[in-house]
Parts: sequence; C-alpha cells; structure tokens
Amino acid sequence: MSEHSLLYSFRISADAASALEKLPACIDEANPVPERKRASLRYSIRDLWRSLTMERALRNIDYLNNPAFFSAYLRYFLPWNLVRLIALLTELPLELKNGATIVDMGSGPLTFPLALYCAKPELRKVPLTIICADRAPRIMEAGKLILELLAAKHGGELPPWNIELRHLRFGEPIREKADLFCAVNVLNEFFWHHEGMLADDAAEVLRKIEHYCTAGGSMLIVEPGEPRSGGLMSAIRAAAILSGNVVEAPCPHANACPMPGIFKSGQEYLTGRASQFAHKEAKDEGQKERAIKDNRLLEPVQMPSPRTKYPWCHFSVPAEFAPRWLRKLSDESGLTKEKLSFSFLYIRKAEGNTSRGRVEQARESLCRIVSDPILLPRDRAGKYACSAAGYTLVTAASGMELPASGSLVRMHKGKIERPGTPEIDRKSGAIIVSY
Repeated sequence: MSEHSLLYSFRISADAASALEKLPACIDEANPVPERKRASLRYSIRDLWRSLTMERALRNIDYLNNPAFFSAYLRYFLPWNLVRLIALLTELPLELKNGATIVDMGSGPLTFPLALYCAKPELRKVPLTIICADRAPRIMEAGKLILELLAAKHGGELPPWNIELRHLRFGEPIREKADLFCAVNVLNEFFWHHEGMLADDAAEVLRKIEHYCTAGGSMLIVEPGEPRSGGLMSAIRAAAILSGNVVEAPCPHANACPMPGIFKSGQEYLTGRASQFAHKEAKDEGQKERAIKDNRLLEPVQMPSPRTKYPWCHFSVPAEFAPRWLRKLSDESGLTKEKLSFSFLYIRKAEGNTSRGRVEQARESLCRIVSDPILLPRDRAGKYACSAAGYTLVTAASGMELPASGSLVRMHKGKIERPGTPEIDRKSGAIIVSY
C-alpha cells in the first residue's frame, strides 16, 4: 500500500488550454484596437502594471476609464488572472446544482465566470444565476461579451447561465442569497483603509461575506500571493473557523495557522473578541484550554522559528500554464514571468452547530504543499507544507519529485506526528516529515 496519495493539484486541462487559445480573438472582437495603436500596447501594459503593484496606494479607483488602460487590462491582466484561477478551479470541488446562484463581487471583466467556463466543462449545461457586481459597469459589459464570444467559438453554444450585471460595491446589499460567493483580487484594497486590529477587521469582512450567502453556502476568496494579502487571509480563516464555518481549502486542518504572515500574534488567533481580557485570560493554561474548547482560541500548532517576517500561505503555478501568445506579450512588455502566485480560501458557511474536532480528526493525515523545492543537507530536497501538526517540511532524496505547490497529499497514518515528538528543523522550526 502506498504511503501517500495525491488528492488535489493545480492544473489546466487540454480543454481549458484550447479555450485560452481562442481568447485573443474574442477580446479583439469585444474591444477592437486600431492597428496604429497596437505598437504602444506594451507600454500601456507596463504603466498599468506599475499602477496596480508599485503605486497601488496612490492609484485612481477609476483607472479603467483610461482607454489605453482598459485595453491593456483586457489583453494582459485578464488572461493572466484567468490562468491562475483556472489552475485553482479545475480540481476544486465546487458544488453547484441546477439553479444555483453565484455572487461574483468585484467581477471586473467577469474573470470568475470566464474561468468557471474554462475550468468546469461539466457546468456548461447547468442552469446558473451569476450576479456580477462591480463599481465599473463598462468593464463588466466587455467581459460579458467576451464570455459569450468564447462560448460560441469554443463550445458552439452559450451556457444556460443567467448573468446579471449590478453596479455596486462590497458591503452593499443584494436581495438574492448566494450558494457560492466569490471575490477575486478584491479584498487586498482593504489594506489601504485598514486602521484597527486585523483580527477585528477580518471578522467584519467575513461577517459581510456571510451575509451574502445561504446557510451551507460557499465562499471563495482569491488574492495576490503577497504578504499583506496572506496576513489578511490568515485572519479571515481564523474568524471563519471560530464562527463555526469549515475551511474546505487550502487548509488541511482547523487548528491555528502556522503561516500567518503579518497576522502572527503567537497562538492567539482571535476573531473580533480579541480583547485585552481575552489575551490575559489565555496566559493561564487551564483558562487557555477552556478558551479553545469554547471556540475563542484555535488549537496551537508547531510554528516557524521566530523571525521578523513570518511565512504567509500562498501558492504558485508555473508560467508555462499560460498559452504561448500570452507569454510572448509579457516578454514584449518587459514583464517576463516564471511563476504566478496567489492565496485563496474556500469556506463552507455553517448551517448550525459545527464541530471543529470532527473536521480535525478527518484531516489529521493531510498535508498541503506550499513552497517551491529547497536543497537540504545530506543530499536531500524538501518543500514546506501545512499539516494538522503545524509548520511542516516534507523531505525526500535529492532527485525524487515532490508534489507541486498547492498539492494536497494524504500521508500514511503516523507520518505526521503531534508537536512534542517529531524531529524539528533547526533553521526553520518546521516539523520534518519524510515523503
């Protein structure tokens, strides 16, 4: 019997790759650009990239009103976001039945519906209502046309999806309740207005998201794989678990997060109840155990060794997942990519009383690979991972292929031990597990 089995990985199917090859023609038809302006496209792409990354705190929220930026976004940023999202969605077990309602917050050019069409061919025959919400109606209209053109060119027919475009912002009410709520590259803007405790603010963000969902509905949050977003995701995760929700992915457990980034307040990952009293109370071991039992604290895990910059949970997929035309455009724009990074959470909203214990017991032998490979002494290689025990280093003989970033692996029973007995890597503080 094998000691481990691969349960989930990031990938792009041949069908999705074929759809991505047809995307440029759809974009050109939806947003024609005169031939004389095509030569300057790479400069617009680079200027917009600078605005969206290096200068984001100063960015005008109406940047897409600029025609050059509008065109650059559709031709460069939309396709790269699709590659990330398709790789994530292809094996992610979404449960969308006939008549399900999706709320896509901050939809932009309908990135999520486009990715859903490419990644989940089984949903192309399923009647869905997709409510796309954004503060920029024009970019949504362009995205809807691109989706219709892609469906016609790739599948020969439109899916039975009722797509409604709504001009609104996150937090504003929607009368329908979502079976699936998604927010892709939306919540990172939260940091430019963040002033209070991260735990409190993350709990408030989660409360707003929960309000959009049906009981038992799902929430998918995807953000750039950078430290600020990673810290926010860790804080939202804590709030979700302490509220009785189930984090289906990427987390293989319901204990404290061992890769919290800037959300690194020891083991005391609290929701909005993170008061001075709660912190003082947790210093007594007996009271701490009661706080864990009462769902006011998460179960402690093995943490990384103390450091200025803590690891944050994020994943990467190779740029080779993208079609050749997109990689060529990136090279021409001076923005060559080797990999694409992102953080994500897939959360199931509580329907009633939820037992963290049952979830934990079911996932005790699971391990989520997080990093790229690293070289280790004694002719070995390794990858950092997350397990129920905490920060984990999965090792193997040099030359042996370890699962890719994002892979969910079921380890042989007994491979992942509880803190206190395992071998610890002196440099990183991670529990060492042999693959």
